[in-house]
Amino acid sequence: MPVPELRPLSAGEILDHAFGLYRHHFGTLAVIVIIVSAVPTILGIYVEAAGGFWANPVLYLLVLLLNVMLGAIGTAAAVFVLSSSYLGEPISAGEALRRAVPFLGNVIVLSILSSFLIGLGFLLIIPGFIFLAALMLSTQALVLERGSTPLKAMGRSWQLTKGFRWKVLALVVATMAIIFIPTFAAGAITAVIGAQGGIQEGLPILWYLAMVVGSLLQLLLNPLLYSVTTVAYYDLRVRKEGFDLEVLASAMELT
Repeated sequence: MPVPELRPLSAGEILDHAFGLYRHHFGTLAVIVIIVSAVPTILGIYVEAAGGFWANPVLYLLVLLLNVMLGAIGTAAAVFVLSSSYLGEPISAGEALRRAVPFLGNVIVLSILSSFLIGLGFLLIIPGFIFLAALMLSTQALVLERGSTPLKAMGRSWQLTKGFRWKVLALVVATMAIIFIPTFAAGAITAVIGAQGGIQEGLPILWYLAMVVGSLLQLLLNPLLYSVTTVAYYDLRVRKEGFDLEVLASAMELT
C-alpha cells in the first residue's frame, strides 16, 4: 500500500489537493450521483409537469423522502470514495455505496441537528458562521471514525476546527461559490425559458431539459465540497494528532 503524502497544508494546497481528488475520481462520484438521484429527479420532473404539490401531494412527499434518504447515502459514499483515495486505497462506487448504507439514519440525524444549530446561529449572523465552520467536518467524523454518533461527530468537528475555523470557513465559502455560480446560471436559463413558454401555455421541452441539467450539475458539483472538507479533516488531524505518523507507522507494520 503506498503511503499517502500527509503533512500540514495551506488553504491553497487544500483546495489544490481537493480539486485533484475530485477531478481524478469524477467518474466514480458521477456514478454515485446518478444512482442516488435518478429516481427522485425523474419523479420530481413528473410532479412539476403534472401540476406540482397540490395536484400530487403524496408523490411530492415521496420525492422529498427519497431525496433525503438517497442523498444521505450519496453523501456518505462520496466521503468514503474521497477519503479512501486520499489515503492511497481507492474504492469503487459500488463498495462506497455498500459502506454508506448503514450510515443512512445517522447521516440524516446529523444533517437535521447541524442544520438546526447553524440556522439558529444565523439568526444572530456571526454565530451562524462560527457554527458553520465548526461543524463542517461532522460528516467525515461520523462515517470515518469508529463508534461515532451524530452528537459525537459534531463535538469531534468542533474540537478539530478549534483555532482553524476562519480557515475552514474561507475554504467552504470559496468552494460554495464555485458550486453556486454554474448552478445559478442553469437556474436562470430555466427561468427565462419558462417565462418565454408561459405557464398557462404549457412549459416547453427545453424547460424540462434545463431543469434536469441544472439539477444534475448541482449534484455533480456537490462532491467538490466533500472533497475540500475531507482534505481539511485530514489536514487538521495531521496538525493536531500526528495522524501522518500514525499512518506511516501502520504502513511500516505491513511491510
